[in-house]
Amino acid sequence: MIRLLTHVDFLSNLGYFRCIEGKVESAKKLSSLPFDCICFTGSSFTGRLVAIEAAKNLTPCVLELGGKCPVIVDETASLDSAAMRILFGKYLNCGQTCIGVDHVFVHEAVKEKFRKVLLQKIDEMWGKQEFVDNENYGKIINVHHTRRIEAMLKEEHGGKVLYGGDVNVEKHMISPTIIEEPKRESQMMN
Repeated sequence: MIRLLTHVDFLSNLGYFRCIEGKVESAKKLSSLPFDCICFTGSSFTGRLVAIEAAKNLTPCVLELGGKCPVIVDETASLDSAAMRILFGKYLNCGQTCIGVDHVFVHEAVKEKFRKVLLQKIDEMWGKQEFVDNENYGKIINVHHTRRIEAMLKEEHGGKVLYGGDVNVEKHMISPTIIEEPKRESQMMN
């Protein structure tokens, strides 16, 4: 994680800062301490645990949690440009970023053409080689999250897999995947 801070004078006047990394148990334990303020970036699940523990000391929290990142492609969009930007945003670090697009609303007038452009651009970005052999394609952070995403792909999501869907749990890799029209109540849409 990189945090670029440009106002060092401002920060030095505020006092002591420390970044501590760890897993869920570390976050819960640290959150139970009487800090002046807690800033947390991570999942909604862990964020809830942090907030519960912080509340016991009435410690204010700033939570930056994962969420839904929709994109709208209307009939006036440059489809090539939209497809490239969507794919870049999603597959930068395998979508493990706050800008990872997770669903696209496409105007019906350009839906078929956009689908073709999107699939063409994904091939241009990653090539036709097996994704696990592609040195330019990232990995999922750990086995737990690889399996979590794999479960979403295996559930009865009601959608049509247009591209990808391959998983290699041991290597923490999931191929670029496009799913059309999954059910709103599916795990991947929540």
